[in-house]
Amino acid sequence: MNKVYDSDNEFEAQYGLPENLPKDEKILWQGSPVFASLVNKVFFLKFLIIYFIFLLGFALYWDFQKVAQSEALGNFLANILLSGFSLAALMLLAYLTCSTAVYTLTDKRVVMRIGIVLTLTFNIPFKQVLASDFKKHSDGSGDISFRIDPSTKIAFIHLWPHCRFKSFAHPEPALKCVENVGYVASLIHEAWIKYKENDKEISSQGTKTEKPIPKNLNHSNGVEPV
Repeated sequence: MNKVYDSDNEFEAQYGLPENLPKDEKILWQGSPVFASLVNKVFFLKFLIIYFIFLLGFALYWDFQKVAQSEALGNFLANILLSGFSLAALMLLAYLTCSTAVYTLTDKRVVMRIGIVLTLTFNIPFKQVLASDFKKHSDGSGDISFRIDPSTKIAFIHLWPHCRFKSFAHPEPALKCVENVGYVASLIHEAWIKYKENDKEISSQGTKTEKPIPKNLNHSNGVEPV
């Protein structure tokens, strides 16, 4: 990952990209997180709704034991409004996260344009990718994460929620909740293999030497390899 662009308030030369691609590079796929999946898998909307319902029920029961019925009902309505506002704010955050994120796959790299207030573009060349994993959700969407060279440092706060969390020191960039994740994963796998073969061919000609990339893509914790 050799460049991080701050493209806030700047004209995009190409959709999702801070500059035009080289003539020998082409876009294979572009996409964004699916709102319905992101709001539940990352922001846990369904669990929070259940949590607020429990709190509202408990608060109503408690008020009925301590105060007059009219006051208890007034408190209940106020709590409903506060809970609704909190959930609406969460949904707005999820919507903005989806609408401002653009993932781009080319035949040489993955580009992530993310950020709501401050827009950042992360360029992830295949030569920096040590392994790639994907996890499929029940709705067909899923996450594709990239294990990159440890020498490449990215702040967790800059990536979230577009990352697979393992540690604050080495978060893994991830395409979160993309639609038809199996198809996208296969595109990434094919592009990675083709890049690897071309890189080996160039290295064998003595014109370029690259650090070898592991032959197999590892996986763990039920996450399937790309």
